[in-house]
Amino acid sequence: KQQRSVLHGPTPHYEVTEQKIVRETIWALCGSTHLFVYVVDESGSVSPRQHIQAAHYTEESLCHALNRFSKLATKLTQVRRFISESLHNASRVAVATPRTKPPSAA
Repeated sequence: KQQRSVLHGPTPHYEVTEQKIVRETIWALCGSTHLFVYVVDESGSVSPRQHIQAAHYTEESLCHALNRFSKLATKLTQVRRFISESLHNASRVAVATPRTKPPSAA
C-alpha cells in the first residue's frame, strides 16, 4: 500500500497483522536480528521500521508501543553482550592463571 508524499513522491506503508507484530516483538526480545517489523543495526540497537501499519491501531499508538519494545530489546542485547564478554574474559583469565597445588597435609 502506498500513499503519496507531497515532497518526495510515493511513501510505502506496510500493513502488518497484530500476530506478526507480537511474534516479531518476542523474537526481538530474544535477540533475533532478521526481522521485518524492527531494524537492528551493527551495534545491536533495535528500532521499529518506518511506515508499519496495523489494522486496529492508530499510527501514534503503534509507534509508541514499538518504540518501547525496541528500547527493551536494545537493553537486552546490551546485557547479553556484557555477559558474553564477561564470560569470555573470565575464561581467558582462568587459562592464563597457573593453578597452584593445595598445601599438603604434614
